[in-house]
Amino acid sequence: MTIEQEVLQWLARLVLDGWITEEEAAEVFSAWDEDELELFFPGMIEQQDDNSTLVAAATLAGVIIGFKAETDGLVLQQVFSLGTRPEYPDALQDWWTQRTAFLANQLTSGTMAFQEFARLIDVELQTYLLSQHMGGYGGIRWNLLRPTVIEQRAYMQRFTDQIAWQVHQQSPYSNGYIANRLNLYGGAGRGEYYRGRIAQNIRNGLIGIRYIAVDDGVTCRPCSAAQGFYEPDAGYIPTPGSICLGGGHCRCRLEFVYAV
Repeated sequence: MTIEQEVLQWLARLVLDGWITEEEAAEVFSAWDEDELELFFPGMIEQQDDNSTLVAAATLAGVIIGFKAETDGLVLQQVFSLGTRPEYPDALQDWWTQRTAFLANQLTSGTMAFQEFARLIDVELQTYLLSQHMGGYGGIRWNLLRPTVIEQRAYMQRFTDQIAWQVHQQSPYSNGYIANRLNLYGGAGRGEYYRGRIAQNIRNGLIGIRYIAVDDGVTCRPCSAAQGFYEPDAGYIPTPGSICLGGGHCRCRLEFVYAV
């Protein structure tokens, strides 16, 4: 199956599930050329779980809206209203966990060469961060997204360098260790999502933000300490995922309070 056929398959699923119309699907597909499809969809079709449609929709919308933008300003365009759905950040994090576990297994089993692994994990990290950002902001704010992408790519590069060094030393990391380390990067995306939701909700008469920690036996200390109510103009508002020691394991959330 070619990349074009794979993306058409995704678009057909999105139309059938009611996420987009046939007209929107045609517009999305016609805006790309073959090189762009190959760049942004390496391996997207390999894992089809319950959250695949949501991830595909976010990624499709992200590429078409974000990477076609000519300036660093806000692209005032809603992304199929996906970001307002409460399951959005969780679904993307679940996909990230599954996808990184898959790539870690491919690497450690010898099925995938290290160079290909490093290339794919870099592309998919950017795709994940972009998708979470879009869900939060309903569009792209490149000036806000770029620092996060640069920072997280640098962290990921250091880790892939460590993986290569351990192989060189003939003491490679285990599959489980690599998968767990990669999963930590999911927290940055969750934080990006909630920063966007804060910005969007402030425009809509927001009077307060409540940080709600899962508050179970594995909730980390920073998330527990962050619980509470924050005014929108507070100098610092903690965001789930960003402050969490568990990174991609975080399931804490923000609740927005409006004037009655």
